[in-house]
Amino acid sequence: MGIKSANFEPFKTIQMYIRYYGSLNSFENLFGNILVFIPFGFLIPHALPKMRNILWLLIFSGFFITDIELFQLVTRFGEFDVDDIILNVIGVVLGFMVFHIFYFLKRLIKKH
Repeated sequence: MGIKSANFEPFKTIQMYIRYYGSLNSFENLFGNILVFIPFGFLIPHALPKMRNILWLLIFSGFFITDIELFQLVTRFGEFDVDDIILNVIGVVLGFMVFHIFYFLKRLIKKH
């Protein structure tokens, strides 16, 4: 654990999970890291109207997620992996897309 086991190389872990898809817990790691942040991408813009701008949301979530990973690196409570940041941000973006689809449908229903 700590800096020795940290991954600072983008896509290294993602490629490993894709390569060894059948023998590792790839599904849980790849999709779990994405799925856990979909609500973040949906709820933050709902609660904070300024975050309805994708750039602000990406900056905010990027710092938040990086802080979590740095906490893991410093405390050795978990393992730092830059790929977790990438996957988590993908989850935020998917949640943001769900947010906009939801509000588009909501406005469409109100018009009728």
